[in-house]
Amino acid sequence: MIVAVDRGPSGFVMNVVLEDGRAVNGVREVLAPIGWEQLEAHIGEVLSDVADVSPHLASYAKWKEMAQAGKAGYWTCSPEQIVATVRKGAGG
Repeated sequence: MIVAVDRGPSGFVMNVVLEDGRAVNGVREVLAPIGWEQLEAHIGEVLSDVADVSPHLASYAKWKEMAQAGKAGYWTCSPEQIVATVRKGAGG
C-alpha cells in the first residue's frame, strides 16, 4: 500500500506498507520509505485504488519531519530485504 510519495535527493521516495503475512514479536506491517528504483520492479497489479492509509499517517509524518531535519533516510534495497532486516531486528 502506498501511503505517500516524496521527492528525495535521488528521485522519488515511496512510503509504502510492507507485509509478509507473519507477525514476529507483534510486527506484521512495516511502513518503509523506499526509493522508487528499488520498488518499481516489485510492484504487482493494482488491487484497489482506494485504501485507508490513516493508520499509517502518524508514522509517516514522524519520518517526514525527521527526514527534513536530516535525521532519517530511506531504504535503497528490495522490499524483501527490508522485511528481512526488520524481522531480524524484531527477533524473528
